[in-house]
Amino acid sequence: MSIDTTDRHQARVELVIDIIKGIFEKETIPEAFKEKLNTMSYDDLGIYVMNIVKKRSFDEVL
Repeated sequence: MSIDTTDRHQARVELVIDIIKGIFEKETIPEAFKEKLNTMSYDDLGIYVMNIVKKRSFDEVL
């Protein structure tokens, strides 16, 4: 388990958003989706983005 800081967590959320925008050619991401990403742990965000990259699809954030 990694040590989580607010800045590090926010950087990972922004990275996940950038990856989603790049893969799916989206200009914007809905605020509700961003809020769900913000509730995920740092480690869960990493796992989530790896699944997006591998599968080239994303399910709703649990």
